Amino acid sequence: MRVVLLVFAASALFAQQPILYFRTTYNAASYAPFGLPNGAIARGSVFTVFGENLGPAQSPALAFPLSMTLGGVSISVTQSGVVAQAFPIYVSAGQINAIMPSTVTAGLATLRLTYQSQKCNAVTIQIANSSPGIFAISSGGYGPGVVYNYVSASNQPINSLVAPAAPAKWSQSGAPDSGQ
Repeated sequence: MRVVLLVFAASALFAQQPILYFRTTYNAASYAPFGLPNGAIARGSVFTVFGENLGPAQSPALAFPLSMTLGGVSISVTQSGVVAQAFPIYVSAGQINAIMPSTVTAGLATLRLTYQSQKCNAVTIQIANSSPGIFAISSGGYGPGVVYNYVSASNQPINSLVAPAAPAKWSQSGAPDSGQ
């Protein structure tokens, strides 16, 4: 009977440990995984990680200046024994979005998440000086990009075949003409 209780208690404890999925740390815009072109995470960019028990059920509101902890979640990036803290900007049980510190250097690094003092498994990531990505309408890293047309301060539709960008009129000085 004691063995059963011990196994049950241990499984309940481990069920709460955060787990990062293998190869699911992405550039938040392109979702290109580690090892593919533009799969690196740029210094100062937004990145996404997926897993289980990563954070609270619902993300708390952001406060500025940004903190290195949000909803009990913190993320460390380690390179050659030097640890830098990322800035979480969205946290949930299955997904975390954060900003890679601009102080890290390009190259391989280890990323580790902590939620309510429980550390997750470490994953290897590639950091780059730049790694372009465009947010997509599908929110999945593919398809048309989220590109807004500026018509006026109150009218900014997403560029599409239905709402294409209008060509600008340029003045002799090379600046956009206000049309007046």
